[in-house]
Amino acid sequence: MSLDQIQTIIDTWTGVGIWLALVATCVAWVIYDLRTSNNHIASMMQWVWVLTVLYSG
Repeated sequence: MSLDQIQTIIDTWTGVGIWLALVATCVAWVIYDLRTSNNHIASMMQWVWVLTVLYSG
């Protein structure tokens, strides 16, 4: 897949919707993991992880 094809997909509303769905899934997974497996991490650092995933989404 060429860069032009990828850009064409990203430039559509469908591409944006897919990207937002992936970001929401990743954020939900990070929150789930922080609450179940890593609840010993301080709450501020948990927020940092969530914001990092949102920013890098």
